Amino acid sequence: MPFGRDLLSIAFGGDEQTQANFLVLGIGGLLSGSMAIGLVEFQRRKGGNELQNVHDYMLGVSFFFLAVGTLWGTRWLIGFLAEQGFDWLIVAGTDPTSTEWIPSANAIYLQMTATLFLALAQTAYLMRLKGVTTFSWSVATFTPLVVALIGSSIWMNWSNDIVSWELGIAMISLTSLSMWLSLRANSGIIFAVVAVTSGLVPLLYEYNNEDVGSGGAISLMVFIIAVQGILAADKRLRQDLMQWTSAFLVGEVILAMIIARNADFELILGPIRQKRFRST
Repeated sequence: MPFGRDLLSIAFGGDEQTQANFLVLGIGGLLSGSMAIGLVEFQRRKGGNELQNVHDYMLGVSFFFLAVGTLWGTRWLIGFLAEQGFDWLIVAGTDPTSTEWIPSANAIYLQMTATLFLALAQTAYLMRLKGVTTFSWSVATFTPLVVALIGSSIWMNWSNDIVSWELGIAMISLTSLSMWLSLRANSGIIFAVVAVTSGLVPLLYEYNNEDVGSGGAISLMVFIIAVQGILAADKRLRQDLMQWTSAFLVGEVILAMIIARNADFELILGPIRQKRFRST
């Protein structure tokens, strides 16, 4: 989906984008999403207080616009704060008024927090609704995961192409939230897709990781596997489906072990750093 990638690339901070672009697009996304939700609320209360398929679709679309608007708006906020002299968001020697400037890794926290807040707000709203909400739950569930996936390239640039603390915290937080939301969606298939995709996220980050700290991203799979194991025990999930999902997850672990062995990666978990093992 090149169009979707382009939208999110602009939201994170594409080349030669201006603050005016970010502000207009942020307001446009948030306004469009809010208007769609307002229309659904009007029709829901007028027609029996229960969602139909058409309402579910409109809510899903509104959630998409809210997500993109949130990222655009947050990117504008990052630039605005940087222009006001917040050195916390500026790489040393960078001019934040330039159209080609890149925020520091600390800016990842702002976009991560905004995404988490949006997803939790959407969850609280959906839990109040009755009727058809499958598509809406799907959009709300996949939003944090998609942001984490796109961050494997954009956020890596912000962190100077290394797996920093900011990057690791964002990756684990967003993928964990997405897996937790998939349980709220009450769909074993959605959980299976999210869990398997979450296991691939560290591999994508490692692909863009520079030689400094090689293995830092793939090491974070330890935390993702732990979350997968805890959530997979939920009684609402079909055990036959979880068996197939577990097979894919084991395959991802084996793949990660092969890659780490062949590339001679290090195990890096915060302050813990295991020296490389050479093949014999």
